[in-house]
Amino acid sequence: MAAADSRICPNCGSRNKKTWDFCARCGEDLHEVPVGVQEAAVVEEAGPVDEESTSWLGLVGPIVAVGLVVFAATRLYRPQGPIRPDPNIFAIPTQPPAPPAARPDTPGPGQEAYEEGVRLFREGDMGGSARAFERAVGEAPDRADYHSAYAKALLMSSGPPAETIRQFELAMQMDRTSSAYVVDLARAYDKLGRAEDAASTYARVLESAPGNTEALREGAALYARMGKPDAALPMLQKLAALSPGDLMAQQQLGGAYEQAGDTARAKQVSQDLLQKLPQAAVTRGLLAEMMMKEGQKDQALALLRAGVEVDPTAPLIHRTLASALERTGNVEEAVKEYREYARLNPAAPDAKAMADRAARLEARVAQSS
Repeated sequence: MAAADSRICPNCGSRNKKTWDFCARCGEDLHEVPVGVQEAAVVEEAGPVDEESTSWLGLVGPIVAVGLVVFAATRLYRPQGPIRPDPNIFAIPTQPPAPPAARPDTPGPGQEAYEEGVRLFREGDMGGSARAFERAVGEAPDRADYHSAYAKALLMSSGPPAETIRQFELAMQMDRTSSAYVVDLARAYDKLGRAEDAASTYARVLESAPGNTEALREGAALYARMGKPDAALPMLQKLAALSPGDLMAQQQLGGAYEQAGDTARAKQVSQDLLQKLPQAAVTRGLLAEMMMKEGQKDQALALLRAGVEVDPTAPLIHRTLASALERTGNVEEAVKEYREYARLNPAAPDAKAMADRAARLEARVAQSS
């Protein structure tokens, strides 16, 4: 598939036909993705997808669900609607405990400009916050946290990349005791499309702080998007060992095993996760898909039906089951599940498409009878 005739998924990097509305691998919404633009390194080109009967992976849309096929880097549940700025984004990296200092009667150099920048950032005025932080840096050039705040505002407001990186580097150089500033620099490289620089910076964090869970998680996610599951796998193994109660880490590890071709371990990790979190719809779908590929169709359907019993009001599991039913010839039941998904999730971008799919299948059954 030529790059000029395809859409590159911004979530997992897979190449999709320009006529597809959702990524065939991870289901990311592609409506806003321009044709022929390389958004990220391709993980692996998606195989041919029958538009009339595709796997559940080709149907997954931007629904809040537990885990993702590719490694969701920061949180277990994906938010819907506009993303609000993180109120903790300007928190100073953790330092050794110290007695609280008394607030001075008069603000220190740059303090008023800094506080104005924080306020504007939280209100969504990224450009205004960047200008305020620039004043703070000018008044207090030795403050690492001011440089860090300025860099983040530049990044969020699409400021000059070179200046953005320079500000992140200044913050990192001024405070070498914390790995947080180095992680911030790696994130900036990643956001700016400099994947190799981001990967080497995450590696730098892990050299000095091998137990840094943020670097492990985000570095693994980066490698996954770069199409390097073998590099992501050891990072996720360590992350899962450090945080055995972190269900997101377990989901990421299962995905890494699957992408690396170790289906047995991928299935085991997914099964273990479902025991702890039965409502994990995406994990259940991944496990069912592996069963389908191995010819265990009845087991896959039973697994998905059990998911509906766990939470019959969860939309995603109905659509996942509908896809499996359609592919196994249970068309009438698939029609019901597609319609139930559309009923439960009418605001979803693909709700109408799934309702239309149900109507087409129903008409096909009627014609053949």
